[in-house]
Amino acid sequence: MAKVKLGLFRMTVGDMIKLGKNIVVQMTGNPNFTTPVPALADITAKIAAAETAVANAEGTRTAAKTATELQDDAVKALALGLTQ
Repeated sequence: MAKVKLGLFRMTVGDMIKLGKNIVVQMTGNPNFTTPVPALADITAKIAAAETAVANAEGTRTAAKTATELQDDAVKALALGLTQ
């Protein structure tokens, strides 16, 4: 059986999630795929897990940027205090 080349490793995370959602939509209720492997419920769960991980990573990046800005402000204030 031939394999389909999807090019997943060249996709962005967002594109991969969109592809997964599109596959689930297209295969849901499709009489040509009555029992797909893996099951669509499994793919849907993996999509949800990926979306959660992406959101968590973005939140962590935002928190790190904020913490770095606060650190920079504190160091500037310290440098100003030491030079007075």
